[in-house]
Amino acid sequence: MRNAQKAVQQLLPLLYQAPGNENAWARFIASFSEATEAAQGLFVHHNTLDLQTSLASCFNMDEQFLNSYEKYFQFINPYINVHPSQLPKSGTLGLLNELIPDMDVKKTEFFNDYVMPQGLTVQNAIRITLQESDSLHTSIALHYANDKQDHNPENALAICRLMLPHIQTALQLHTKIGQMKSRLDHLIGVLDTISEGVILLDKSGHIIEVNATARHIIEAQDGLQISQNTLQTMLARESNALTALTHKVAKT
Repeated sequence: MRNAQKAVQQLLPLLYQAPGNENAWARFIASFSEATEAAQGLFVHHNTLDLQTSLASCFNMDEQFLNSYEKYFQFINPYINVHPSQLPKSGTLGLLNELIPDMDVKKTEFFNDYVMPQGLTVQNAIRITLQESDSLHTSIALHYANDKQDHNPENALAICRLMLPHIQTALQLHTKIGQMKSRLDHLIGVLDTISEGVILLDKSGHIIEVNATARHIIEAQDGLQISQNTLQTMLARESNALTALTHKVAKT
């Protein structure tokens, strides 16, 4: 248990850097996989309505296997084809053999033509169910190398139990940040339709966004410029006056 707690202490800073940053998610999944001694780790986003599955933040998965999964193997994945009523509930974790016995999976085309060529096994594979809705089922899958199929998964499961609520929280933050970014992109699109130049500043005078008309004005270099992410004029005294005016407006 002490080893699991130490692993969690090292993983948490990486996890809470991930919301809103796909590269940071990939770094977290890589570190999470290594902490649990998994040969491969990935997010699985399964749409139960159209039976489509996407893999994300993949650790140790070659591009060819990712492509072949999207084109073919997702549709014959025995775990994904479990009836929605039998899928694990959000906030739970366990071994994949609790869904389907390993013996049955090893008889499938999916195992022999997709899992085995990657040097992996389904033995002791772990699933962590993070979110579920009417149509979307999100989980993390941890797979082990074929030559480690007899390893004891208890330490890995202990780490997963401690990390589960934190990953759920980080994933919720990621979703909210994504929604905010989408709204901001929509706002920027609206700003670009305005014929007047618009520059949004924060209370410190740093630039948040510049619409298309304002960009053209600044690029013309006929009075205004951007320096160190602040709006300035070509003359120092006028820049000071503009900065003072910006701060005065921000206080109202």
